[in-house]
Amino acid sequence: MFRPYLLVLLLLTTPLHADTVDQPPATFEALQARLDAASGDAALPGLGAVVVSPDGEVVLLGAGMADLQSKRRVDADTHFRIGSISKTFLAMAILQQVERGRLRLDDEVAKLLPDIRIDNPWQETDPVRVVHLLEHSAGFDDMHFRNMARIAGQDTAAEMARFTDEFRVRWRPGERMSYSNPGYGLLGYLLEKISGREQREAITESVLLPLGMTATVWEPEGIRTSLAQGYDPDSGIATPWDDTTMPAVGALVSTPRDMAKALAYFLSAGSSVPGLLNASSLERMQRTETTLVARAGLQAGYGAGTEFSQRGGWALRGHSGGIPGYWANLVYNEEAGFGYVLLANVISSPKLPAAQRDLLAYATRDLPAPSAAEAVAADPQWNGWYHVANPRNELMGGMDRLMNAGYFAADGDRYRFTHGVVPDSAEQIALAGNRLRDPEVNHANGVLTRDADGRRVMITDDNVFLQGSWWSVALPQYALTAALALLFSTLLFLPIWSVRALRGGLKYSPFWRDRLWPLAASLVMIGTVWLAFGLSIAEVTSGSVSLRMMAITLGGWLFAVLAVIGAVQTLRHWRTAGNRWARMHSLLVSLAGCGLALWLWRIDLLGVRLWAW
Repeated sequence: MFRPYLLVLLLLTTPLHADTVDQPPATFEALQARLDAASGDAALPGLGAVVVSPDGEVVLLGAGMADLQSKRRVDADTHFRIGSISKTFLAMAILQQVERGRLRLDDEVAKLLPDIRIDNPWQETDPVRVVHLLEHSAGFDDMHFRNMARIAGQDTAAEMARFTDEFRVRWRPGERMSYSNPGYGLLGYLLEKISGREQREAITESVLLPLGMTATVWEPEGIRTSLAQGYDPDSGIATPWDDTTMPAVGALVSTPRDMAKALAYFLSAGSSVPGLLNASSLERMQRTETTLVARAGLQAGYGAGTEFSQRGGWALRGHSGGIPGYWANLVYNEEAGFGYVLLANVISSPKLPAAQRDLLAYATRDLPAPSAAEAVAADPQWNGWYHVANPRNELMGGMDRLMNAGYFAADGDRYRFTHGVVPDSAEQIALAGNRLRDPEVNHANGVLTRDADGRRVMITDDNVFLQGSWWSVALPQYALTAALALLFSTLLFLPIWSVRALRGGLKYSPFWRDRLWPLAASLVMIGTVWLAFGLSIAEVTSGSVSLRMMAITLGGWLFAVLAVIGAVQTLRHWRTAGNRWARMHSLLVSLAGCGLALWLWRIDLLGVRLWAW
């Protein structure tokens, strides 16, 4: 949707990459050549793929290098970690238990797992249910960075007990979708309780083996010679194998040949493996029921183990997965009869969107282009200030609430969402029934509605925006902008002050010190942010402490202390001699630093601790 991160460029930057638009591949040879040309270097070492076309053609591809050092190439039997696609198979195992009468989707999780403490302010009226875990609508936080690394020797109960902070329900369950790995971790624990088997074993025996996915495993032992080496996207350095916490949630390793069997199952509506799931369970995987979007009649967001997406004008279902060193995507359109799987040994790359576009273009090469839903007149009754209200990770929730907010207004057949400070805006096309779609997609991906408390809500894709007031949405944006501008202004004055000091023009010692405190605070803030940008994915998810992490924690507190000292010192010397305007500037900068530090403390980013102990 709308993410004006340019406002805090030094705090958060989202790189954008434009793909070259050219003729889509119409033959297998052209597709293979495209993928070969795109892979083989540190930006995209290697990839494996499956493409299923509406005529039944199944294409298995390998391109680039499984290992850049040994020059081992990718083929259809190369193993990749598939990350969160593991959740799809976990959801299938849960639905099997529902079919057997051992579980109901509306069962209360607190009653099924009484040893897990769930902090739910709405427990009496809106308890967290199994279906909320499946649809990521429980209101849970996502996994905190320090809990991402697995602790050897822990059983599932001890492992789940680590996520006490994540199991705090942040809004009424069954309204807003927010992706939560720990929520699916509870499903794995529940599977163990009901089936009497370790969750990975249960998924393998009840789902993977019936699908014929005999090469899909949980551990690297036995597949080292066929395992693609993962790489860090920033440095190009090989990433070591790390055991993930909650393995059933994201630890599976598979091949293009095996993933073709999973894709065939969904495209055949289950007929490729009769009896694995009944028709209603399979349909339930692809339907969203609990969220505000679903109640408004829109099928979007997350179902029971699959998610809705759009690419190239097509409505798709499937799942993606990212884990340090690897990325995977499985998508399909059952009605049109096509789909693809893409596996890569790097978690992100500017080349991946183009590779997906090529796979989709080949799969749909003989199909007519889908038409876009027609626009209607936008309704001005929905005009107002809105802010995002379903952050995936609460650690970044305060930042996201401030940055991803603005004024939403009807303008002809569309709505414009404009940040209070950044002049750029995002657009949503108005559709019938208060539905919305982004200009670059064909189908509705949002809706205007009200929540259970009667508040106006604007939803696009997975983002939920609540209506607020100018005071609660715009004023904080202006305040942050002013605070950052004041802090950075000390850097502009630094050359002038330095020259004057060398010439003896700043002899009044207390006044000179008053200038240094806000300058020091600004430099510490910039240095702390710079250190944060230098953190690698592997470092953040390791759970271990590093000098950089400690410096980030200490830097945040030092920034706050320097800002307070600057304000106190300036006020102490307020009546002394010196330039009154410069003294006023020092006071304003120090107060801005104090306000910024207070805000960072309020959103848990001041002195943030990223390690596990």
